[in-house]
Amino acid sequence: MEGCYRVWFNIWWKVFYGVKTTKIFCRPSCKSKNPVKENVIFFSTAQGAIEGGFRPCKRCRPDLIEYNPSINIANNIKDIYDKYYYDEELINSKIEELHIAKSHLLRIFNKVFNLTPRVYISKLRVKKAKELLKTTNKSIIEISYECGFKSLSTFYDNFKKVEGINPRSYRIKWLIVYLWNKLERSYMKSIFYYKTIIGEIGIAENGRGITNIYTKEKLKLEDDVEIRETKLIKEALNQLNEYLSGSRMNFSIPLELEGTEFQSKVWNELINIPYGQKVTYKEIAEKIGNPKAARAVGMANNKNPILIIIPCHRVIGKSGKLVGYAGGLKMKEKLLEIEGKNHL
Repeated sequence: MEGCYRVWFNIWWKVFYGVKTTKIFCRPSCKSKNPVKENVIFFSTAQGAIEGGFRPCKRCRPDLIEYNPSINIANNIKDIYDKYYYDEELINSKIEELHIAKSHLLRIFNKVFNLTPRVYISKLRVKKAKELLKTTNKSIIEISYECGFKSLSTFYDNFKKVEGINPRSYRIKWLIVYLWNKLERSYMKSIFYYKTIIGEIGIAENGRGITNIYTKEKLKLEDDVEIRETKLIKEALNQLNEYLSGSRMNFSIPLELEGTEFQSKVWNELINIPYGQKVTYKEIAEKIGNPKAARAVGMANNKNPILIIIPCHRVIGKSGKLVGYAGGLKMKEKLLEIEGKNHL
């Protein structure tokens, strides 16, 4: 061992060693070439080495508290795969520049990421293929070669291993989902606000029917709601104005209710309350076949999403007094006053 020296050999209490000729300092475990004994100087701390004019080794990184070269190497390899997954020759060329034996590379990558490079590259290629299947009209064989697969059969085999279905079935399935979502978006909720004799109200619809009529303060604007006046909203406003002027007693606008089974029962029963009449929560509970559910009826009444058209204002307390109303008691009183004047 004459002429060679490793820091931990006979100098166990020293932590770092520097090489005078290169002005680089290393950890005891560094796998760099053994320095000549006469060129070695020892340091108890990394800071001491730096203050002595030495630079940290890029291989063992003695300047870092924790350093795992395997993770660093594995990440470098992963970066190459991420960038050149579609070209095997480019991958091999870039890997050679790391000067790492293929067997060692395989062990490191597998240990850090718990899968082999071959499996990882296959997943990258399938991921890109999925993107092309969804966003282009390219043929399946074109996509196969563009993503780096050497044959169509290899493409099908790898794709099915990752996705559970073949590329053709995946494209058809995605297209069906896409068209369905597009149809659903065509029913996106719209809302518009109006000033009326009972205050400012918001009217919302989803393309199939009215979903909300509320005071502007109470109506929460959802992320998928667009503020615009539609034909359905305008018709709802016309019917509401006719009702408020006393010339309409019943509504003929389609409704789209979203609620629990119990809430829906209550709301549908509210619609059956005749114009100008008042009922109690208990009476509604009895009509839906649940006479002990007066309190629950009150809660469902409070959640009524379509004021006036679903006339929850016609429900009063058992004492005959006006009780809670989403639009406020003044609005409730005004609606009952309108109906009282025009009720025959």
